[in-house]
Amino acid sequence: MIIWLIDFDGKMENLALMRLSTWHKCRGDTVHLKFGTTVPGLFDQPDKVYISCLFRWNRDAALTLVNAWWGEAEIGGTGVDIAKQLPPEIGVCSPDYTLYGKDRAIGFISRGCPNHCPWCVVPQKEGSLHRVSSAKAITGTHTDTIFLDNNFLALDDHYTDLEWLVKHQIGIDFNQGLDARLVTKENAELLAQCKWITPGGKSVRLALDSIGQIPAIDRAFDLLEAAGLPPWKISVYALIGFAGLDSDIKRLRFLRAHNASVFPMGYKDLGTGEEPAHGWDRKLYKKYRRLICRMPHAKSVWEDFEDEVCQQLHPR
Repeated sequence: MIIWLIDFDGKMENLALMRLSTWHKCRGDTVHLKFGTTVPGLFDQPDKVYISCLFRWNRDAALTLVNAWWGEAEIGGTGVDIAKQLPPEIGVCSPDYTLYGKDRAIGFISRGCPNHCPWCVVPQKEGSLHRVSSAKAITGTHTDTIFLDNNFLALDDHYTDLEWLVKHQIGIDFNQGLDARLVTKENAELLAQCKWITPGGKSVRLALDSIGQIPAIDRAFDLLEAAGLPPWKISVYALIGFAGLDSDIKRLRFLRAHNASVFPMGYKDLGTGEEPAHGWDRKLYKKYRRLICRMPHAKSVWEDFEDEVCQQLHPR
């Protein structure tokens, strides 16, 4: 059989598609990976088509693609059905890392999250926090691993994974970020000893989504710096466009003052994908979200940000 796996809107390797690939290859099938809106052509006659859609705002377009395959393509992913899972016999398959041609492991040590942030679908999709694997099992024979956990530090026994990663000097990136409120002296010391492959030469990724989290991230900065990771080595996701301009400015200014690498995450409506940019002038919102992401330490960007945005609420 000829199998097509269509990664409709992913930004990195898709675990479900990689497991499907392993399943079909073990049965002697030929597997091809496709991207985006891949419609059948005159000579395109795969025996089965799978489509993965991750984002809800792409749901209609992904379902239209199903119709292009005469309604016979099987579709899944958070974007179309948060409850749908791979069949158990496929879900336990090891990922086929040759599918994307990336020489690194990827996976979840844990699923779910104890928090219930109003902008996040994770608790609804994955439930409460629970361990599903280990750093050792995910890494296997690879030397680099990307972990996709939503709240890794909330695991009571996360120290065992960090100790293993430090001992074997596996190159790592906790792609979704770590909860600053859960940084302790003990795990900060382990994090500082890890080998990081985070883009831009950074290490730990944290998040600062509300003003109430500022004391926690301030404390996390102190603990990590004492362990050997200064703020300029840390990336921080800062949710903007949700709580309003006042909250956004205070948090962005705080991170800038600490010389952390700021990554503004624009809030998107989970249903429509639109960015309401609450409280912002939309042109300035788009401008500085883009510029700060691209040049998080550029002095000129922050000076212009102060002049064009901050003066509205908080004069220097």
